[in-house]
Amino acid sequence: MAKIPEHRPTQPEDRPLDAVAEQGVVLVDGATGVAITLTARAASRSATAMARAAINADEQAKPDPARRR
Repeated sequence: MAKIPEHRPTQPEDRPLDAVAEQGVVLVDGATGVAITLTARAASRSATAMARAAINADEQAKPDPARRR
């Protein structure tokens, strides 16, 4: 995993991002000043990638049944 630069928060954010479509692009705003503008295609692909990553992260956070013994 890449090292997190010092100017970035070291704890994960628990607040979801907000997104709106304006003038043919997607504007994304989040906590701690995050703001990005994406094309519709990039936003769609990013949403799919984030959904997959969220599912993987959720699975990683669950205790391993083999270790509970």
